[in-house]
This record gives sequence, structure tokens and C-alpha cells, in this order.
Amino acid sequence: MDAAPDVAPEPGAGLWRLEGFATSLTRSAANTVAAYRGDLDLFVNSLSVADATDIDDVSLENCRSWVWGMSTAGTAPRTIARRVSAVKSFFRWNTLLRVILTLALMLLASMACCALVGVIIERFAYRPMRNQARIASLITAIGVSLLLQYGGQLFLPCAPAPN
Repeated sequence: MDAAPDVAPEPGAGLWRLEGFATSLTRSAANTVAAYRGDLDLFVNSLSVADATDIDDVSLENCRSWVWGMSTAGTAPRTIARRVSAVKSFFRWNTLLRVILTLALMLLASMACCALVGVIIERFAYRPMRNQARIASLITAIGVSLLLQYGGQLFLPCAPAPN
């Protein structure tokens, strides 16, 4: 079996969040985590030769040349499969992490915008109507509703449905 050599990661490897991925493998055995970590270190070091210092710099061609280099060096097919599995798992984890963070930021931004719109509506539309007749408050509510609907259509136009 081809053991993964102890290779120190390049200085840019901190951008890869390899430790975060290794700690996320809670259901795996310690030897599996160590093997995955070693495989990812090999992958990152091979990419540093190709000037891919960040995860966004990795291309499919980089991955194919890494696999080709292992196969021409005589690495066992099972070892290649394990290393490719480690890299695939890392990219899947990183993509999921990015999606979750993006959705969380979008959720917080939309909550802040909705709260701001609510405060503005209450301040300028409903607060002046507090001591007025009920019909005036009802007309104001209908007006604000129409303003929100048509303002939303103005700033967020609907795309036609594809045929």
C-alpha cells in the first residue's frame, strides 16, 4: 500500500480550511481522517506547483493532471481512488459550507431590509393615523399595500415564463 508521506502544507494552505474539513469528519475513524488529511495535503502541494494557491484557482485540468501524475508514478489504484474520494469530499464540504454561509447572510440581509421597511411604513404611514377615524387607517393600509405591490413590481420585474 502506498502510504501518504508527511508533507508540510504550503503557506497558502490555510486558505483551504483543511483543518475545518478534518474536524467535520466526525463519523470517520481516526486513521481515515489522518489519511484524508494527508491526501489533501498532497493535493494542495501538487497544486502549489501549478500556481493554484486558493481553492477558487483549481481547475478540472489541475485535478486530472494530479490523478495522471499519481497513475504514472505507479501509485496503486485503490490509493488513487481514496485520494480522489478525499478531494471530492473536501470540495463537496466546501461547497456546502459556502452555500450555508451565503444563505445565512442573505437571510440576515433580508430580515434587516424588511425591518427597515416596516419601521419606515410605521413611522410615515401609520403613526400619523393613530388618532384618526378607523376608515382613514383602513384607507392608509390599502394604500401602503398597493405601494408595496407596485413598488415591488417596479424594482423586481417578473420574467416571462419559458415556453
